[in-house]
Amino acid sequence: MKRVAIITSAEGCVAQESLNPIVALERAGIEVVLAGLEQGPATFEAVGLAMATYEFWTPTRGLLKRFAPDGHFTRAPLGDIESYDAIVVPGGFGETFANFCRDERLHRIIERTSASDRIVSLQCHAVIAGTWAKRPDGSPLVKERNVTCWPSAYERWLGMLPSAGRYFMPFGRPVQDDVGVLAHVDFKWWRVPFNNHVVRDGNLFTSIGPWSAEALGVEIANALAT
Repeated sequence: MKRVAIITSAEGCVAQESLNPIVALERAGIEVVLAGLEQGPATFEAVGLAMATYEFWTPTRGLLKRFAPDGHFTRAPLGDIESYDAIVVPGGFGETFANFCRDERLHRIIERTSASDRIVSLQCHAVIAGTWAKRPDGSPLVKERNVTCWPSAYERWLGMLPSAGRYFMPFGRPVQDDVGVLAHVDFKWWRVPFNNHVVRDGNLFTSIGPWSAEALGVEIANALAT
């Protein structure tokens, strides 16, 4: 049986990006492990939870009832990273999430997975981890790759909100600013925001945000089936 690890931070990951890929993966008979860099309790990001209340067209509400009825859940131990055929890193907000993306343990996991030609999937803000994770030649994982990520226009606008700006811009400036220096960033603006935009470049899968999470699950399931 194929296995996929969804690796989340202790708090701040978006529920839609953490859970919605599970639908297509489980439908394809793939085992999914909701894990972390360490085992223990975790909390989904509050804005995504509030949005899920109204997103009747997505599976998020049903998945929350199953995995995190009150927004809290327990991350399983990740175990041997070599036992997974793919890893998925959801996006998020806030300082804890930002520190998670900067964590060298996450970078090593991404590097080992990519180096063995298994799938690495980074969503939304988490694409920035691909600027710190390295290829065997020492260059950033995303360098000269085709990717997408959370658009800078959204992040700049949300970053201007009083009191909450730093929360919505967890790295101090838009992720696209750093990713775009290294990679070819593709947005398909005419399909934003409610789009299913996923970009695949070899074994690297990236998606634009919470509305792309279901489509990302489908892309990974299809790739693992070949």
